Formats: sequence, C-alpha cells, structure tokens
Amino acid sequence: MYLYPKWLRLWHLINALAVIILIVTGIKIRYSGEGAGTAIEAVSGSVTWHNISATVLTIGYLAFVAGNILTGNGKHYRLKGKDLMKNIKKQFRYYIK
Repeated sequence: MYLYPKWLRLWHLINALAVIILIVTGIKIRYSGEGAGTAIEAVSGSVTWHNISATVLTIGYLAFVAGNILTGNGKHYRLKGKDLMKNIKKQFRYYIK
C-alpha cells in the first residue's frame, strides 16, 4: 500500500534527479577553471544540461501545484483558519525554547 499517489511519487523522483544533475553540473561549471585544455567544450555541455535540468525542475513545480489543485492531495497543504493564529503562536514558542 502506497501513502502517496503515483503522480506525486513520479514528481518526487524527477525532482530528485533534476536536483542531482543541477548539483553535478554546477560543480563542473564552477570548477572547470584554469588548466583544463578543453574547458570551453566541457563547460558548454554542462551549461546545456544545467539549463535543461532547471527547466524540468521549474515545470515539475508547476505540475505539482496544478496536481494539488486538481486532485484531492491539495487538502494536505490548506491552512485551517479556525485555530491558525493559536497554532502559529504555539509553534513559535516551541522553536524559541
């Protein structure tokens, strides 16, 4: 039995892969500096993958918002106004102790 719907698990997997690609390509872009004979060629491929990954992550976030609006999963993110201020104060007190 799964706790989350398939679309949400797939979204999470895609996000994880996109973030890993962003980290790896970001490090490669940042540290490709001096001494690398073909640094320009190596960096250009990394920049392309970095940009694709960032685009996938952005589109994925928009899909996440749309999925939560269109399905019942959005109920987990809705704030209930009844005791909202009381709960915010309670949480604030917890974290400042």
